[in-house]
Amino acid sequence: MPLQESAPQERIKDDKARQLDKLFREHEQALYRYVRYLSDSPSMAEDIYQETWLRVAQHIARGGRIRNFKNFIFMTAANLFRDELRMFIPIFLKRIMLARKIYGENHDRFQEQ
Repeated sequence: MPLQESAPQERIKDDKARQLDKLFREHEQALYRYVRYLSDSPSMAEDIYQETWLRVAQHIARGGRIRNFKNFIFMTAANLFRDELRMFIPIFLKRIMLARKIYGENHDRFQEQ
């Protein structure tokens, strides 16, 4: 037989959900503009945006406290963007090294002719 939550616990969950919904509506546009500013890629920005809200919800669900919500979501988004860059940079460098092998060490395809 599954355990049922008491009425006060359910009320607390409902209050947290309402608070998160209110904060989401207050900050969703600013956060999306920020991640679009960080990333030239709309798909990367969308991924970071969604992952940011997921991390916020998980933090709150675990009972984590947030003193400055706007600062928290923007720092979370910035950290997620840095994580994306850490994964991207090695791939980019490998492509540069491969291009140098193919076209020669002194060839720079970005150099003006």
